[in-house]
Amino acid sequence: MTCWARHAFAYTGHLTGGRALRARAIPRVLSEGRALGAAVAKWHEQAPTLLAALDAAEVLRESLDADETEMRIHGLEPDVSERAAVEEHCTELLIHYMLHAEPFGNLTRLEDEITVGLPSRTGVRHSSRYRFVCRIDGWTWNEQGPWLVEFKLRGRLQSAELISTSRQMRWYAWALREYTGVSPVGVMVEELWNVVPAPARIVNAKRKGEGINGRTVSHATDQRTTPELYLEACRLYEVEPSEETLAHLREIRWRQRTPIIFREGELDEAGAELVSAAKLIRDLDSGELHPIRHVSNATCTSCRFRDICPSPEDELYIETLFEFVPPKRERLPEELAA
Repeated sequence: MTCWARHAFAYTGHLTGGRALRARAIPRVLSEGRALGAAVAKWHEQAPTLLAALDAAEVLRESLDADETEMRIHGLEPDVSERAAVEEHCTELLIHYMLHAEPFGNLTRLEDEITVGLPSRTGVRHSSRYRFVCRIDGWTWNEQGPWLVEFKLRGRLQSAELISTSRQMRWYAWALREYTGVSPVGVMVEELWNVVPAPARIVNAKRKGEGINGRTVSHATDQRTTPELYLEACRLYEVEPSEETLAHLREIRWRQRTPIIFREGELDEAGAELVSAAKLIRDLDSGELHPIRHVSNATCTSCRFRDICPSPEDELYIETLFEFVPPKRERLPEELAA
């Protein structure tokens, strides 16, 4: 629904001679998101305990290991230094999160994907042909009832207005209701900023006798550090902290938890939306509709097909980045599971 051309490259093959494409490499941002999402969800199962932290770190490594295995299966040898950098970055993000986040306390995790048949035309039963597949991070309970929980790693934290209009969360909630009988009252979206807090900035002292050995703490307000790290640096360098700098650092949001309550009938509406999406996919898959490129900064910047989109007929170039695979309609069940 974001871009018909992206769908064609990944599933139908209508722009690449009837063959779909599977990326040989897993984008770093995707690998980081998978690993950190799984680790954070694991931590919330038992937090705050030492065992929860150890288990979360192990889940993070297992996710990165699985991505390496997947790339080898597709004929690409992972970069050892890149893997080390990703693991270090994700571990630092995880530690910072566990030190400052408020545990849900009773998060129930789902280890496997949820597969639910879409509503039939009559709405009486589920379709045996069209299915919705999703991976739900978990759900939790409070005095209002059950809540779907989703963890997101972001390059920039989103506004509550943008989060509240997201359809994906409502489709996930509908699938959870149909699969488990648990009807969420809403969704809690836990966003993590994909930036590790840096140490407080240390600069050359401008005045004689200030700081230690001619070095002192910067009071610049553009630092990506925490109030705790800034205050610790001021203590070590025997410098009086700046209240203006502290105020700025306290305003930096490293994470945010946004609750969205569903209105009455909204999950039924989400099921109806999925039926419309299935009809669109059917027409794209059959060739009734030719895929249109929906070009925009929001769509194209993060698209893994961006480099080959202008010239989908260049097979030699495409094969350096992707594998040609059968379109989804021709794949065996075990191929779809992979």
